[in-house]
Amino acid sequence: MPTPSNLALSDAAKREIGQTLLTLELERRGWMVFSPHIEEKVDLVAVREGANGRLRHAYIQVKTAALSMQNSFEFTLQASKLIESRDFYCVLVCLKDTKFRVVDFHIVPSLDLRKVLAKYFESPTWEKNDSFNFALRLGGRWERYRNRFDFIRPT
Repeated sequence: MPTPSNLALSDAAKREIGQTLLTLELERRGWMVFSPHIEEKVDLVAVREGANGRLRHAYIQVKTAALSMQNSFEFTLQASKLIESRDFYCVLVCLKDTKFRVVDFHIVPSLDLRKVLAKYFESPTWEKNDSFNFALRLGGRWERYRNRFDFIRPT
């Protein structure tokens, strides 16, 4: 049973933990993972050999949150850091215990992201400086993306 975190992790610590856990999981699933360090919209680049022997890639932005006392995960997404493309994914990393042994990854294709967030926000357009704060609840509307690594389709 998940328990709320009482650790006060800095945003930088959560970011590093989430990116490291996602990197390990992707590598376990046969991907090569790189941190580009030159593009603020992309946290990781996952690369895998395609059926024709050519290398294929997927760009990933990682958002990480620990379970709150409200039994949810609180995320903030900035419109200026989202890329709407078939090879860009937003992965929401949910740390469910204080030792980071129980983790869920919600893999959301960027083309789905606007649609899913529209359920939270009634804004017809996304301005460059818009920021979206939302809660991911266990078993909620984000459930269809939980641990769906098959959604990552490299181009």
